[in-house]
Amino acid sequence: MPKVLNIIHNIHSFVKVRNYMKDIRGDLANIFNKVGMRDVDANILAEILILDEAVSVDELSEKLGYSISGITSSLHRLMKMHLVFRNKNGRKYVYQSNSNVLSALFHLIEDIKRYDIHNLLRKINNEISDYKDEKIKKLRSKIEEANKYLIKILTILNESIDESKELSDG
Repeated sequence: MPKVLNIIHNIHSFVKVRNYMKDIRGDLANIFNKVGMRDVDANILAEILILDEAVSVDELSEKLGYSISGITSSLHRLMKMHLVFRNKNGRKYVYQSNSNVLSALFHLIEDIKRYDIHNLLRKINNEISDYKDEKIKKLRSKIEEANKYLIKILTILNESIDESKELSDG
């Protein structure tokens, strides 16, 4: 009888850890969502960061319940953002992140600054330059100020990433 109880306890512990890891993945994905990442991308990146090892599309599909094509599309977006890289392992590709959570956030904020804010300012400056409305001028000023803050945030994050690398190397 104690053997059966031990097995039940082990199963209960496994389920508890699995649910706990699912909660952690969800919380991490929510952070990525807040900086504009799609749900599927955020969940996949969170899972890859948690696993901290090379993982195949099939493994991600099994763990997360997404379709193979959905995961593949998401991984391509994550590679484009330099959050995930791909290697060949035999006949399959495996995906991994060389980032930590801080580095992932850095890349996401950098992407927002580089593309979204830049494109918005370009549109305001080029396409609406003839429009003399004070509201547009105020909006441009606010966006330029937000851009300056993003630069400061990126500088601080980059310094923290460098410090983290020094601590792990030393």
